[in-house]
Amino acid sequence: MITVLLALGVGGIAQAAIVLDDSVVRLEQAELRLSHEVHPPSASTVAQTVQLPDTWPAKRYAIGDNGWYRFYVSRAQVPDAIWGIYIPRLTMNAAVYFNDKLLGDGGSFAEPLARNWARPLYFDIPSSLWRDGENRIDIRLRSYPGSGLLGSVLIGPQALLQPRYEWVYFFQVQLSAGLFLATLGVSVFAFGLWRKRPGDSQYLWFAVAAFAWSLLSSNNFIRHIPMPSPAWEWLMFSSIAWWSTALGLFVHRMLGKHYPLIDSALVAYAVLAMVLYAVAGEYLALVAAVWMLGSVLIGGYLVWRLLSVRGSLLRMPHDSARRVLSSPQQIALLAMGIAMVLMAGVHDWLVQNGFIGADREYGHHLIHYSAALLILFIAWHLIQRFISALNESEQLNAELEARVAANRRELEDNYLHLQTLDQARAVAGERERIYRDLHDDVGAKLLSLVYRAGDRGSADLARSALQDLRDVVSHTQHEQLTLEEALADWHVECDQRLGAAHIQLDWRQADTLPERILSQQEVVNLGRILREAISNAMQHAKPQRVVVNIDYVLAHLVIELRDDGVGRAQGTWKPGRGLRNMELRAGELGGALRWQDVEPQGCSVQCRIPLS
Repeated sequence: MITVLLALGVGGIAQAAIVLDDSVVRLEQAELRLSHEVHPPSASTVAQTVQLPDTWPAKRYAIGDNGWYRFYVSRAQVPDAIWGIYIPRLTMNAAVYFNDKLLGDGGSFAEPLARNWARPLYFDIPSSLWRDGENRIDIRLRSYPGSGLLGSVLIGPQALLQPRYEWVYFFQVQLSAGLFLATLGVSVFAFGLWRKRPGDSQYLWFAVAAFAWSLLSSNNFIRHIPMPSPAWEWLMFSSIAWWSTALGLFVHRMLGKHYPLIDSALVAYAVLAMVLYAVAGEYLALVAAVWMLGSVLIGGYLVWRLLSVRGSLLRMPHDSARRVLSSPQQIALLAMGIAMVLMAGVHDWLVQNGFIGADREYGHHLIHYSAALLILFIAWHLIQRFISALNESEQLNAELEARVAANRRELEDNYLHLQTLDQARAVAGERERIYRDLHDDVGAKLLSLVYRAGDRGSADLARSALQDLRDVVSHTQHEQLTLEEALADWHVECDQRLGAAHIQLDWRQADTLPERILSQQEVVNLGRILREAISNAMQHAKPQRVVVNIDYVLAHLVIELRDDGVGRAQGTWKPGRGLRNMELRAGELGGALRWQDVEPQGCSVQCRIPLS
């Protein structure tokens, strides 16, 4: 957008700068008659000769604020083409007469006076109004104290003057209107950002600065104001003060700096300006010309502050510099933009007070364009930051959602685990109750059978059943046992059973056994295999001696039981339920079971299970 505006403005200037040929007459000397007449005064009215551009001195306003400029144009014959009168610059309003006939005016001469201070005027001259020889042009000018001005007047062919007028009108009026809409839109947008982020006051002060400048820029293209002229002038000059103040407060907050005294001084400058302009009366233009120098000082201060902060950032470690709201490059561009506006403001102040460029056809006020471009640049910068913050926020939200989802899944898993634990505790509690009942009831009865058994086999059977019951009760209370603890339990059990049957136990346990924790399944199955092997030896082999050998070979636990009993008769031995159960238990543990005869007599059973 900025590029388009610049291209249009430069194009307009280039068109307006077309050199006019000799057919165009530039009127630079006139007779001035100070009169409140609404029609061209008679030749008898007192006149003075003035050179254009003519800036009204203060003493003229003692006579009045309405004057008539008279020019004479001689033509040997009526022009063949349509001619026109072009007034590039005037303040404040004018009406043009040709041979006592009104060609047109810039609007109302009554209060509030039509404002044409930045607007060129052009009027066609009907061919019927021309006279052979001398023709008279009268221009009525009315202004306010301290601002009266009439620049050079051009008269010539319409084909040359009207295009020139239209381009200057575009550059001075229409482009200003477009920039007004742009800056006003920026102000509304920044104010909306501040409403969303009330803690970030830089958006508020930028909105105030853009709005103040929008008010001021409306003075370029609004011809008929909606209030009395003194009130309008007060509003325009006050807008300049608030533009400078709000821009300074915005820069402080954009840099993340806090200067309470300077901020208070800036606000006091704007408030005091409003008071001074309200009481200045007819000296408003003079008071404003002096007081606006404060805005120049504020602009210079902002450029210095920005360059100082930029220098500090360049010397700062990268991690610390990242915490500043703007990069050194952005700060440098902003400093350049404010410096551009500052130079344009100084230029316009000199033009406004008659020091330079009083007769400049176009571009006599440049700050309206430079300030608008600065506002658009700042808006672009804030939008970029806002988009970056929005993207970062969306990324953080996505990460937060992913973390929340992960935490939710973890909570669900924990909930399921707690449910499982609750169920397991409930089952364990019920199982514990059953085991207590078995121990207190069935266990007592089995113990009675041990003591009342009539023979050794029945007593051993009852004793084995009692041991099974004790295993179930004790091992389920302890889900896991170490290998050493399990072997100790099995040793005691084997010694008790074989000792009751008057059979010698030879327990052999290797010293290289691993420190291994056995699961409940491993404890129960290995214990049952060993118990069944003892039962088979006692029941079928009738041994005098039983050897139990525990070893660890190639990551396998090897439990071997060997007796010196009667062994097996050829063709008479068949595996029963006990042997099949032993094989199934070994298979559940990933191992194997093997039976074989030993010399000179007896039998051996070996169980091998893997231990990681």
